[in-house]
Amino acid sequence: MTWSGGEVRHTLEELVDEGKIRTYGWSTDDLERARFFAQGSHCTAIMHRLNIMMDAPDMLALCDEYDLASINRIPLAMGLLSGRWTASTQLPEDDFRSEFFEVPKFLQDLETVRAMGQVLTRDGRSYVQAALGWIWAAVHARARAGLSYGRTGRGRCGGAAPGAHQRRADARDPAPEAHANCVSCPARSFGL
Repeated sequence: MTWSGGEVRHTLEELVDEGKIRTYGWSTDDLERARFFAQGSHCTAIMHRLNIMMDAPDMLALCDEYDLASINRIPLAMGLLSGRWTASTQLPEDDFRSEFFEVPKFLQDLETVRAMGQVLTRDGRSYVQAALGWIWAAVHARARAGLSYGRTGRGRCGGAAPGAHQRRADARDPAPEAHANCVSCPARSFGL
């Protein structure tokens, strides 16, 4: 099967011109395909894998470069990062993830997650909170490095109320002190 990205992007741009859609995004883990769609005038988002086990710094950089939203797919690695599974977990036969438990690499990853348990769950966090907090903290770390967020809507905490999060107009100055009053802020939990 031949990839026909040019035809698809052209059709999406035509749909915008006809007023049928305003914008579009693309779901891929392939950096060059993401770059191809990012160059479309009305592309606003790329959906890609991002979690503790599958970092995507190049894809995040591409989203920053083209001012695109980064929509994170499988933030919990399809359950691997839930903290609920062990090597002996039995999922229903009709759950496609049950096959994962037969793959040695998956079992190694499962053991890695279990080994990180103390760090992930410190301060009373659940595995899920830690997995999502890692993504948020990674975003804050990128801001501290001087990378912009563009249309992603990610930004620093407003600090006005516990847990308040809002988009910053200028993400190049993330002001870590804004996290001081934010009780549930993952950036604060991860020491950012």
